[in-house]
Parts: sequence; structure tokens; C-alpha cells
Amino acid sequence: MSVYFLIDLAIFSFPFLYSFEKRVSFYKKFPAVFLAIFCAGIPYILWDMIATKRGDWSFNPLFISGIKFFGLPFEEILFFIVAPFSCLFIYECICYFIKEDKIFDIPKRFWLFVAFLCLFIALINKTRDYSMMVMISCGFFILMAFFLKPSFFQSKRYWLFIVICIIPFLIFNGILTWLPVVSYNPKAIWGVRIFTIPLEDLFYNYSLLSFNLFFYLFFLKKINPR
Repeated sequence: MSVYFLIDLAIFSFPFLYSFEKRVSFYKKFPAVFLAIFCAGIPYILWDMIATKRGDWSFNPLFISGIKFFGLPFEEILFFIVAPFSCLFIYECICYFIKEDKIFDIPKRFWLFVAFLCLFIALINKTRDYSMMVMISCGFFILMAFFLKPSFFQSKRYWLFIVICIIPFLIFNGILTWLPVVSYNPKAIWGVRIFTIPLEDLFYNYSLLSFNLFFYLFFLKKINPR
């Protein structure tokens, strides 16, 4: 087994095993989970394929199996399943232990400003492919939530979800970039790092998890109305 596959397995194993714990009963929500992962994951996998081909990042052959689909390592595609799965499990644990209420009563237009700020930053970084794309993804998510579910940003559970998920993000992404399993083209990024992690990865993580949660809550309401 490759190192990257073992990392994927480490991300997935604990949440999957505890999905069947009676209090959270995450397994009952698997249909919504996998529909969300599919809807959110397809655009990111396509982005990954294009960025890899373009040379924004590359994968170290020492740490992958060599099995590829459309130019992406099998382990990289698997990451788009196991990471959202595990983070949505964290969200359900938050829902079990934390009562929902609104914590941010910020005017809606503030989020519109943030969205356009992200898009403006993307525009002025059009020569840095990864920097540009992460800001577009964040701006697009904020706009989508602004128009379709503006209360999203006022949710205590949402912000706890984002903050708590930063911890495993730093651990596992730190391993991936420290070994490194994945290396970044310096021309595609700002060059600012959190330890070994490009700052762009923080925005990438935010948008990926936010899209997954958005779709998860949508499908959960359709499949398992509470």
C-alpha cells in the first residue's frame, strides 16, 4: 500500500467505524453524504485534473501506487471521498452535542462584499493559477450561499465545523506537503506557507468543505426530513 493510501485510510477509518455508534447514527445519513460528496467532488476532481496537467502541482511517485485515472493518482481521487466523509461525520457530532442558534448577526451585504473581494483577489492573481482558482471557489460558494441560504453564515454549527476541521486539515495536509506527497509549482501560488502548507490550501479546504456541507444539508432535508 502506498503512503498516500495509508493517509486516506487514516482519515477515513475512525469516522467510518464510529458511524454506527447509536447516538450519532451517521450511517443512517449515508445516502445524503454520498450524494453531497458526488455533487461537490466532481468539479474539484475536474479542477484537479486540469491543474495537474497544467503543472500547478505534481505527485511524488515514491508515495503513490502508480494507479491513475484521467491523469490523477487513485489516492488523490479517494481523498475527495474520505476527507469530506470524515468532516461531515464531525459535523453530525457537532449537531449531537451543540444546540443550533445564530451567533453572527452580520448584515447580509457584508457577505456579498466578501464574495466580491474574493473574486477581486482572484482577478489580480490571474497569473498564479492556484491562487486565482481558490479565491474563485471561495467567492462562488459565498455567492451561492448568499442567494440560496443566507442564514448559513449565522450558524454556530457551521463555524464550529469549519474551525474544528482545521485541526485534521493541518495534520494530514501537513504530512502530504512535508514528505512531500504533493509538490506545488512556485509560479502557481503566493509562496506564503503555514509550516509546509501553502496558504491557498486553507481557502481550498474552506470552499471544499463548505460545498460538501451545503449539498449534504440539502440532500438530508430531501431524504431524511427532520
